[in-house]
Amino acid sequence: MLSKFKNIKKWIEDNPKTFYKYTMGILVPMFIISTIYSFMNPPTLQIGDTPLPSGKAVEVPMHYNKNIELEPIIMEISELKDKYTLKDFNEEDSLRLMYLIDRYNKLK
Repeated sequence: MLSKFKNIKKWIEDNPKTFYKYTMGILVPMFIISTIYSFMNPPTLQIGDTPLPSGKAVEVPMHYNKNIELEPIIMEISELKDKYTLKDFNEEDSLRLMYLIDRYNKLK
């Protein structure tokens, strides 16, 4: 195998013009075909566009209803309020209440 590569290297060194002609005979048509292909099939992303990780666009419905998300939050806040009135309120409940109020304010 090594001797085969040595023979090819020797032929290239002995015939540089022929090697250049063969090389250009392959590279020029490949360049022309590549250029034609890029004009016929332009890329979908333009310079500066950021591709999405999934490859699909995320569609947000136009009739998005915040009340659907607010209802469970309001229910849980009222449960925590009842728990507070029964004096069964602990630190985890307090953190949960702060989170729910923050989420409620963001959605409202």
